[in-house]
Amino acid sequence: MGLNLMRIEDKLRPPAAVRREANRIVFSTEARGLREIDRAAKAERERIEQERAAIEAQIKAQPHRRDFTRLPADWPPGADTRLSEALGRFCAVRRLRDELYLAGAEYGERVRQARIALGLPGGQLSILDAGASAQTEAQIAARKDLALSRLAEAKGVLINIHPRLPQAMERLAFDALEPYPRDEDMLVQGLYRLAVDFGLLKVADRS
Repeated sequence: MGLNLMRIEDKLRPPAAVRREANRIVFSTEARGLREIDRAAKAERERIEQERAAIEAQIKAQPHRRDFTRLPADWPPGADTRLSEALGRFCAVRRLRDELYLAGAEYGERVRQARIALGLPGGQLSILDAGASAQTEAQIAARKDLALSRLAEAKGVLINIHPRLPQAMERLAFDALEPYPRDEDMLVQGLYRLAVDFGLLKVADRS
């Protein structure tokens, strides 16, 4: 005859009461786990908001950036890091949509690639740039022509707005320097035209 391993007190209680208590224990454990997860998620959200607020407070504290209030609504999560760059701050203060920031970043990259092709300092080399030394002379020449032509095409878009605009855009997007006040309005126009030319925006879309 097999052994009955039920506790004596369980034998004395009705089976329904035993099941209710077991269910209560499982539910209580699950509830505690869910509450802990919820608290952790809430704490993480609060931490992110505090970091975001701290960055915005630093921007507000700058005398020439006191009109900054919040990031543009269509910027993606994590775009706060853009505020460390002159281009990002300019677009944030002007409430420019995400595509205009991306157009400025693309222009800065074209300047960088053209400078590297000409043997000029272009900032930190990427993996693709570092691998250029393994290419043939013909490949290097073709790469140089492509980099220069892509920048010339973008400069042509800006020159049609103002002859000084390519230099102003390079100062903002590549040199990462704050723009001169006199250039700010035409920089906005230039970013819009570049976004259209790069295929980031349709002509009908406005910032």
